[in-house]
Amino acid sequence: MDCNCARTSFLLKQVGETELPICCDNGNFRRMQCRRGLCYCVDCNGNQLGIELDEAIKDELKCDDSCSICEKPKQELKKQSSIFKWNSLESEEISLYNF
Repeated sequence: MDCNCARTSFLLKQVGETELPICCDNGNFRRMQCRRGLCYCVDCNGNQLGIELDEAIKDELKCDDSCSICEKPKQELKKQSSIFKWNSLESEEISLYNF
């Protein structure tokens, strides 16, 4: 569960947007999104994958209408003096600094 859809919906509501993404109960994006009569597949962040099809033929899309289950890289926390670094086991590195 990454709740990206729930967060996106919350932020869009804050600015008065009425067209919101379709979220799963766990807060993730549904794999298929439809808007203004067009449907398309999305990734874990809600980014469109591939083409849009008319809602009448949405079954031709290569994604199903299930809830997305997004895998995040496993991370470990290392302390180096007053600096904490998240080192992904897949070589991504995010630094968090204490002030």
